[in-house]
Amino acid sequence: MERVETRMTKQRSELLKELKASHQHPTADELFLSLRERLPKISLATVYRNLERLEAEGLIRVLNVPGQPRRYDGDLSSHYHVRCVICGKVDDVTFDKVPNLGSMAFRSGGYQVLGMRLELEGVCDECRSAGRTK
Repeated sequence: MERVETRMTKQRSELLKELKASHQHPTADELFLSLRERLPKISLATVYRNLERLEAEGLIRVLNVPGQPRRYDGDLSSHYHVRCVICGKVDDVTFDKVPNLGSMAFRSGGYQVLGMRLELEGVCDECRSAGRTK
């Protein structure tokens, strides 16, 4: 994706700050509700537009799961995610050691790996405690 740079407006700056502070991987609606406390005149359309710009500028990541609302991540470091298949909650997960999947892909198919996304699926503690299962 081509990197696009635009002026950092107050709303975009607040949105980025919110994403960098959050480890909950919020949806656009959740961000909108959170930002309205500080920016009462912000609209949901403005949140969506600024999320698209922040993604185009390479300042945030978008987590796409088919059938689920998009979630956003302000942490650009190399990390992985675990998603609850019941409520959709997404958390960061770290591993002590991950096999070198890039070299495995190269050996098996000659691919030069440019990036990787790994998402685990499970049932979060809150859903298990509430007896919700699939």
